[in-house]
Amino acid sequence: MQREGFTLIELLVVIAIMAILMAIGVPVLSGANERAYRSQCEARMQLVRLACQEYAQDHGGYPEGLEELVAKGYLEAEEVCCSRTGRSFFYLPPMGKEARRLSYWLACVPPETPPGQRPHGAGESFQVLTLRMEVMAVEKVEERKR
Repeated sequence: MQREGFTLIELLVVIAIMAILMAIGVPVLSGANERAYRSQCEARMQLVRLACQEYAQDHGGYPEGLEELVAKGYLEAEEVCCSRTGRSFFYLPPMGKEARRLSYWLACVPPETPPGQRPHGAGESFQVLTLRMEVMAVEKVEERKR
């Protein structure tokens, strides 16, 4: 007698193998997506940094807001937005007489945003762009464990 189809045990083995492969593959792929969002966000922050530097050279000071960079053609509108949320970066320009030596903040969200609501996780959503005359450095601000 010829049998047609698969037995129940064969089907269960195939389903178990597929479940194991999915359990391994899904976290790996979701981690890759998060790294891609973070990389794109950091690249956009670097573009903003360069645009701020160019703006400062052209106008003798830093812009009051990111919309000024877009309006004057230094950046496109999507380049001043977090790749994860689509919202404009939080920007706090240097102020006062010593503005050329101060830092300015550029972040995906304002600093007071609770850690659970940050698009790239706690400590990963902020870039502090430090201006020291002609030298510019980028550093990540890590949160302190309480």
